[in-house]
Amino acid sequence: MLLLKTIIKASLTILIILMMTEQVQGRKITVGSKMEFNRVSDAAAKVKPGDTIVIKSGVYPGGEVINGLKGRSDSWIIIQGEIPGKSSFNGGSSAFHLSDPEFIVIEGLTFSGQTGNGLNIDDGGSYDTPAGNIIIRNCIWENMAASGNNDELKMSGVDDFEITDCIFRNGSKGGSMIDMVGCHRGIITGNLFENGGSNSIQAKGGSKDIVIKRNRFNNGGERAINIGGSKGMQFFRPIGISYEASDIKVWSNIFKGGTAAVAFVGAVNCEAMNNIIINPVKWVIRILQENTNQIMQPCSNNSFMNNNIVFGGEQKMAINIGPNTKAETFTISNNIWNKLMDVQ
Repeated sequence: MLLLKTIIKASLTILIILMMTEQVQGRKITVGSKMEFNRVSDAAAKVKPGDTIVIKSGVYPGGEVINGLKGRSDSWIIIQGEIPGKSSFNGGSSAFHLSDPEFIVIEGLTFSGQTGNGLNIDDGGSYDTPAGNIIIRNCIWENMAASGNNDELKMSGVDDFEITDCIFRNGSKGGSMIDMVGCHRGIITGNLFENGGSNSIQAKGGSKDIVIKRNRFNNGGERAINIGGSKGMQFFRPIGISYEASDIKVWSNIFKGGTAAVAFVGAVNCEAMNNIIINPVKWVIRILQENTNQIMQPCSNNSFMNNNIVFGGEQKMAINIGPNTKAETFTISNNIWNKLMDVQ
């Protein structure tokens, strides 16, 4: 009898473990022509934590909205292309708009031809409950069908995120390839940015604790990386923050061309270190203050150190300093400055 009870108990334990494993791994739900669902938003309405939405190879119209898609810390929801680069969202104001998501992975998708923002992720307008735990990897953005302040990847109120091994090309003339408003605790690494508009990457509106490392920028735009910017105070996350950006780390990137490599704009306690900067058209770095609201700290206490710079040609100025800043509080040291003629 004791042996029978032991066997039953062991069998129940194995059954519970199998059930838990199944829950964590979840189901695969397919999107595509003649599949379970034709649209990502329809599939998203049926998923549970741990499920994977597999998007079959093909071209899909944009314009989808997905509200409140939430995985769990042990059971993320994955949205993935069947074959990386072969599942493409073309057109629409946005390919899709994720509002108030948590514990989501997006991978292997291509976004092109949007008129608003390529992919939009936000906190649903509730600043006290940010979107969070978002991983984006092996995706492609290209050829925005817009010329204004339109972004390939727009994130507002997103915390604890990672963007890695992606390609961003041909952004809107007046927009950013990655635009962050009030985002925190993120890593952007191993990506390629080509032919930016205003910026390749912008972090503003109270953004903090973001590491931008080991990326490559080829003609990254007017400001390849804009640390800070100018955002209406009502959009800051959280409300009442006195800086556009703080504790942003720009480490070990390669910049080639573009009007300026790095701009500090209403930023405090940020740093650009160990980067390679090759022949920017006009400036190496800029120190600016665009948001002059009375509660805002001036652009100050930032560092530009240990960078290797090659510049020359028509360029007349390495550093541009604007009004209302405290450039004297910057640390600019241990950089190697090479004239273009010296390295040809």
